[in-house]
Amino acid sequence: MKHFFAPAVLLLLSSAVTAQTTLTANTYLQAGQSYVLSTDTAGYSGYDPGEAGPGQSWNFSNFEEHIFDTTQIVHADWTPNGSNFPQANLAMFSAADSTYTYYDVSSSYVHGIGLSSTSVMAGFINSIHYDSPTREFRFPLTYLDTIQTRRSFQIGGSGADFGDPSIDSIRVSFEEEVVKEADAYGSIIIPSGSYNVLRIKESGTSISNFEIKLPFIGWQAVGGDTSDVLSYSFQADGILPPVLTLTMNPEGDNTVTYAQAYKSVSTGIKENANNSVKIYPNPVSDLLTIAKTTNGKAIIQVYDITGKLIETRQLNNVVEQISVAHLSQGIYILNMIDANGSIKTERLIKQ
Repeated sequence: MKHFFAPAVLLLLSSAVTAQTTLTANTYLQAGQSYVLSTDTAGYSGYDPGEAGPGQSWNFSNFEEHIFDTTQIVHADWTPNGSNFPQANLAMFSAADSTYTYYDVSSSYVHGIGLSSTSVMAGFINSIHYDSPTREFRFPLTYLDTIQTRRSFQIGGSGADFGDPSIDSIRVSFEEEVVKEADAYGSIIIPSGSYNVLRIKESGTSISNFEIKLPFIGWQAVGGDTSDVLSYSFQADGILPPVLTLTMNPEGDNTVTYAQAYKSVSTGIKENANNSVKIYPNPVSDLLTIAKTTNGKAIIQVYDITGKLIETRQLNNVVEQISVAHLSQGIYILNMIDANGSIKTERLIKQ
């Protein structure tokens, strides 16, 4: 999974005209935040990123939400492989693929350091370090500003590590060079609401190579790809992720091939301030009761204190009991996501 992370802070808007916007680091990548993004898997024939320029208007109210992914921001040194990324101070954890993406964040820039995931390369490679920090963003950033970004890495190991002992060694390399340009600003409508946004166009080229080393023969190229990259992200004031991301097919008709929209955000780990969801007992040793005051399905996600997703369950009833006897003693974070995408976050103590 590629991670093209982007910040979101705009200037105040006038009552009648969308003002020119500037991105700063005021609300970018704060530990303790979590947010939900939705993906449309039904097709994108009606999606159009529109024209560049000031004062634009985009209507994506027809965006269909099919798959939801929760992402959390945690301190890098809290994560299982945080010690492998000493340059990073924050990490972004995606529950969809159990991946941590590591960043060096300051008031003037955001640099990508690498990523870690047990799902990468069939579980053998669990850490990928970029050859050098990638320039994801610099601050301030405003309309018509540009950023040159290069991402590259190389991973490898023995053939036995990858499940084929007949091969001596395997290595994979990846390089991507892109330009990020703030090419438009205006207003956008998506299912979760209306937002004033700055649009970031990302375009460039990616190159990947796959090589194997055979006994008595040496290194042989067995695969690879060179492709163009084109995407648009729409950034809104005070919201951490892009409110909409469109990945394009730059070869031919420039149609949309992937679309993801902002759903909701939760800042910090705190007790619920209302009675919409109750969990008890807490602390708990065996059965945990979850009671909600509204009908409809909900999702509960259990994270350990490092931000690692332990399990995900669907709740179909107003009151349900789930067993937590298998969990080790300690502190856990429960995210409960209702049918509207609202997140309720609770701290759970397992005895």
